[in-house]
Amino acid sequence: MTFAGYTNYFLRLEQARFGTALRRKAAGGCRVRFLVGEPDSEATRSREEDEGVALTLSTRIRVTLAELEKIRDQPGIGRGSARDTPTCPCSASTMT
Repeated sequence: MTFAGYTNYFLRLEQARFGTALRRKAAGGCRVRFLVGEPDSEATRSREEDEGVALTLSTRIRVTLAELEKIRDQPGIGRGSARDTPTCPCSASTMT
């Protein structure tokens, strides 16, 4: 499964026990991958200025990363490398 979005913040809000569901999928052999924006990138700061909302993009990204950290110990779930380019300021968290 691949979840690609600037924050993926809404997933845990829309799906009760999202982390539990991901653990179950990983335990069953599913590979899970998240692509989210880099919270400290220039592209993220620029988009925050465009959005102009109180709950900033970087905060939503950090919340998502913190939630992913909670399930990192599950076999099949791990953290990958990060990259930042003008077209894709993403953190690639590869759940293996």
